[in-house]
Amino acid sequence: MRKLTWLALFVCVAACASAGGDDAPEIVSGGVAGASAGGEGQAGVGGAMLPDGGAFPDASAAGAGGGAAVPDAAAAGQAGEGGASPGGAAGAATSGGAGQAQAGAPSGPCAGKSDGEVCAATSAPCKNPGVCQAGACTPITNKADGAICDDPKSPCQTPGVCASGACGAPKAKPDETVPDASKPFTRCCGGASTSVTTNGRCGSCDIACNGANGESCQARSNAGHTQYYCAGCVASASCWSGCCSTSYPATKNVCAASDCKGGCTSKCPKGTHCKSGESLGMSNWCEPN
Repeated sequence: MRKLTWLALFVCVAACASAGGDDAPEIVSGGVAGASAGGEGQAGVGGAMLPDGGAFPDASAAGAGGGAAVPDAAAAGQAGEGGASPGGAAGAATSGGAGQAQAGAPSGPCAGKSDGEVCAATSAPCKNPGVCQAGACTPITNKADGAICDDPKSPCQTPGVCASGACGAPKAKPDETVPDASKPFTRCCGGASTSVTTNGRCGSCDIACNGANGESCQARSNAGHTQYYCAGCVASASCWSGCCSTSYPATKNVCAASDCKGGCTSKCPKGTHCKSGESLGMSNWCEPN
């Protein structure tokens, strides 16, 4: 019986010595093996000795696996919540991770631009450029109809204006327009600034003097008023108005804007009207409208 007891004790000691040797896997619960939350993938002490590199009881991966499954699922070498882990790769798809664009930041043509900044330029004079609005680029649009898009080339033109997104050319002002009130005998004729003191245009864009009737464009003044007439006429029928007036010494023998019966003629050119000079002691003339 005593021999059996000593034999059992010897077998136990041998078995225990074998289990504590180098070939026995050491069980480390969580230990250093595997990665801590968001930490490096470092093998735990003795973890590499596990035959299959399997998982520890707390789900931390062992050995060369380097902590592939840590309790909080933050894998080794991967950024954790709010940034990169020590030694981990920056900018993994995590909330606020390094290297990832912030949600809602402008992109495309509005990247780096504030609201109101141009993001779609245009050289068309009747178009509004696209601008940034809440991070997006608005489309190019038409300017309002009537907006000025082309400057006039003379005082006898109106500016070009927009219509349905297209720019119209400057237009001529109506004939007989006086562009400068201080120069009443400079009129707009055919869109050009013109003096109406010549035989071809005497007192109006459309009154021409008849040289064959002895006429030439001359200034006549009385009572502080001056007017240009086709003067020197000899026959009423040959005057533009049908009346060679002899009524007033100050304007004797001029082709007057009169019916030669004391009234105004109806023949004044478009853009003018007959003005009576009776109160001034002068023959009638054609006044700009």
